Amino acid sequence: MRLLACCYLVAFLVAAVAYRFLPIGMTVLAKTFIADIVATIVVFCFSRWVDNSSLYDPYWSVAPPVLYAVWLRNVGIASFLIFAMVAAMLFWSVRLTVNCISHWGGLQDEDWRYVSFREKLGAAYWPVSFLGIHLFPTLIVFACSLPMWSFMSLSRSSMRSAFALVGIVFVLFGTVLELVADRQMSRFQRERASQTECCISGLWGLCRHPNYLGELSVWWGVCIASFANSDTPLWFVVFPCAMTAMFFGYSIPAMEKRQLTRRPCYRQVRRSVPMLFPRLRGRKR
Repeated sequence: MRLLACCYLVAFLVAAVAYRFLPIGMTVLAKTFIADIVATIVVFCFSRWVDNSSLYDPYWSVAPPVLYAVWLRNVGIASFLIFAMVAAMLFWSVRLTVNCISHWGGLQDEDWRYVSFREKLGAAYWPVSFLGIHLFPTLIVFACSLPMWSFMSLSRSSMRSAFALVGIVFVLFGTVLELVADRQMSRFQRERASQTECCISGLWGLCRHPNYLGELSVWWGVCIASFANSDTPLWFVVFPCAMTAMFFGYSIPAMEKRQLTRRPCYRQVRRSVPMLFPRLRGRKR
């Protein structure tokens, strides 16, 4: 954990230096984007050094609060709702970061997806790791944070409060959903009699991926809140749509495939439990 802390400290210090020496005429948004990429490159160098791409995993939830802090420093807090939204995202960040670090077994523990890539790609693994495991998530999280910039930039007089309130509710709902789902899964893993058992209790009996549903709720909440600013372009919905496409196109199918391989009972779970959105009526038997 000391190495992980050192990695992120160095990454953000180098990013801060890069931000400081970028041209004065460059916009804050452009400067934070470049600094974000610089920090990602530093984390990748550490990942390559220790030969473990999981070193990057906390970056998903650690980077956004840093971005928001820099943006707030430049635009200020125009209203209580902006403060509440930033606080909600900080709650999301702390919860996800703690969960990620607490479940990481150290340098000898690498995410099973990355291990699979190693086996398939061989010598091409590290270029793919940089582009797909490190750079792509940084880009998509920064893109999904752009609505937050728009939300922060509005003035108190022009705020459409209903959008802000709905967005905050989505973020809090998603974060609590993830928190409860992860705790229920942890309890199930401690108490199960066999490694092949499937969790269908609590939230996991309502949908197969409640934690992914929570994550998507957070980013859709950020986008919805941005429309409190009447100047937010409608096409900003493309950002949470891209996040949703990533989950449906890779994250969920990869997890489903792994579950089917390791747990035969998961076939029955797929037939009886909805993938992401719980049914409004009773559970299918």
